[in-house]
Amino acid sequence: MFVSRVKPDDIEKLRIEAEYYQPEKMRNIAKLKKCCKKFVPLSALCEFITDGTHQTPAYVEYGIRFLSSKNIGICEIDFDDTKFITKNAFDELKRTKCSPTPGDILISKNGKIGTACVYKEAHPPVGLFVSVALLRYSFIRLPTTHPSMPSWRRFWRPSTKVRTRR
Repeated sequence: MFVSRVKPDDIEKLRIEAEYYQPEKMRNIAKLKKCCKKFVPLSALCEFITDGTHQTPAYVEYGIRFLSSKNIGICEIDFDDTKFITKNAFDELKRTKCSPTPGDILISKNGKIGTACVYKEAHPPVGLFVSVALLRYSFIRLPTTHPSMPSWRRFWRPSTKVRTRR
């Protein structure tokens, strides 16, 4: 499958099918163009964006918790049904930045797509599987006067539209 990114201004130039030009779709494009001027790319807000390990570690009966997308709830982490990994496997995940630090945003990439929560200081150490994205917000990247600074987090609230999109 080939995927490419298209700027909102180029959408109309690159589409030729008649169905695309229905009035409702044209209104949506106009809204998209208007709203894109207000947004900032995540790379401008985050010092680090990744997902968990793509290698399934060996699970053990007890050890460090290992989270997958099923553990990411709406604004919370479900620690009741987690798998466990060894301390050595966890140390390797920390080395490769597949372990969150307090304040990181965790987002489900599979299953409950788009469900997000914040990893808190009170949470136990965890490793992440590939089905969980990790965003490390940077307070340094944008000036505090930047329009997106005070309110950007509201866009991460759980959204039915995001979670049900296929």
